[in-house]
Amino acid sequence: MYKVGRLVLCVVVLGMTLSAAASQGAEKPYAGVVLTYAAQQTPALVEATKRFGEFEGETGIKIKLDLMDYDSLVERITIDCLSNTKNYDCFWIEPPWVGRFEWEFEPLGEYINDPILGKGANISDIPKSLLDMFMYKGKLLGIPFESCMLLLGYRKDLLEQYGLSVPETYGEYKTAIERLYNLPKTYGLSFMGKRGNPLFAEYNNFLWPFGGDWFGDGYQPTINSPEAVEALKFLISLKQYAPPGVLNYGWEESATTFIQGKTAFAAMFTDWVPALEDPDSSKVIGKWNFTLIPRKVKSVQQSGMVGEGINADISQKKKEAAWLFIKWLTGKEVTLELTRARTLGPSRTSVIEALKDDPRLFYMDAIGESLKTARVYGMKIPEFFELNDVLTTRLSQALAGEKTPQEALDIAQSEWEDILKKAGYF
Repeated sequence: MYKVGRLVLCVVVLGMTLSAAASQGAEKPYAGVVLTYAAQQTPALVEATKRFGEFEGETGIKIKLDLMDYDSLVERITIDCLSNTKNYDCFWIEPPWVGRFEWEFEPLGEYINDPILGKGANISDIPKSLLDMFMYKGKLLGIPFESCMLLLGYRKDLLEQYGLSVPETYGEYKTAIERLYNLPKTYGLSFMGKRGNPLFAEYNNFLWPFGGDWFGDGYQPTINSPEAVEALKFLISLKQYAPPGVLNYGWEESATTFIQGKTAFAAMFTDWVPALEDPDSSKVIGKWNFTLIPRKVKSVQQSGMVGEGINADISQKKKEAAWLFIKWLTGKEVTLELTRARTLGPSRTSVIEALKDDPRLFYMDAIGESLKTARVYGMKIPEFFELNDVLTTRLSQALAGEKTPQEALDIAQSEWEDILKKAGYF
C-alpha cells in the first residue's frame, strides 16, 4: 500500500508539474529565445537597459545587448545585413537606412495587425509624420523610438539681459546673434560645419525654411535653386559670429560649445538634454531652453529620428520575439519612464501631453510643436550617402570661401543629376 500510495503521489506531482509547464509555455510562448540587439550608446538606451529585466520577466525572452558608438553601429549593421551573418536579430535604425536595406529589414505591418502580437502597440499614438519616416515603398520598416528633434538651443538668460524675444524668424535670429556676440565671453552661435551628416543637417535648417528643397518632381534635383543659394549665403553670413573652428564642428563639438556657455545659440538634437542638465559638465543649467528652428518663408523642423527594426533573415519565431521586444521598448510605458528621466525625446503624443506641465521638462512644448512639421534630416533612397558626400563637399568649399555659393551649388546640382541619372530616377 505504501509503495502504491507513493507511486500515485508521484504521478499526481508529475501531472501538476507538466500542467504548470504547459501553462507557462502558453503564457510565455517565446521563453528561452535569446535576441541580440545592436544600438548606439545613447542616454536613452543606457537608461532603457535598466528595465530590460522587466521585459525578460514578462516574456521569458533574453536580450543580449551590444551597445556601441554610432560609426561602429553603422558599420556592423551594414556588414550584418549585406553578408547575411545574422549576428543581430533587432537593431536601432535611422530612416535614411530603409532604402539601402529595404530587403534586410522586416516589414512590420503583419505584426501590428496581428490580433495577438499587435495588442497594445497603439501605433495611432505616434504622429503620422514620424511613422512615414520609416515607410519605404508602402512598407513600414521601423517603429519610432526617439524623436530626436533638431531644435534651436538658446540662452534665455542672455535674451532677458539684452531685452530680446526668442527669435521666430531668421531676421530676428540674426539680430539676436549680432546683439549677443560679446567676445571674449560669448560667441553669437555655434553650428555644425563638418562635412558629412552634421553639415547636411545644418544646411537643411536653412534650405527648407528659405523655401528650397532637395528635389522637384521625379527626383529632379533643385539644390541650386535661388532659394537654396539664398539659404547658403545666409548661413555663410553667420560664420563671423561663430567660433574659429566651427567648420570642423560635428554634432558633439557644436553642442559642447553651447553646453560650456560659450555661445548664445546652437541647433542641437534633443538627446543632448542629459548633458545640458548635468551639473558636472554643463555651465548653462537653468539658463537654456529649446525653441523651433526659425522660419523664413515657412516653418520646417528636422528630426534625427531613431527607430527600432528587425532583421528579415532570422527565423519566424525570433522575428515574433523581436517584435514583442521593440513593441515594449517603443511603447507608452517605457517612453514615459525614459522621458521623465530626461533621456528621451518622445515620439508618442500621449507622453508629450502627459508631461507638458512638468517643470523639469520645460522643453517639452518645443518638442511637441516641432513634431507638427517634422521632416527627417536624410533621404530614404539608397543614393543618400553619395548625395550627402557630394553636397557637403561643395558646402564646405563655399563656407571656406573657396567657391561662391552659386558656384558650389551649381557643381553639386550637376553631380546630383549624374548620380540620379545613373541610378535610373530620370
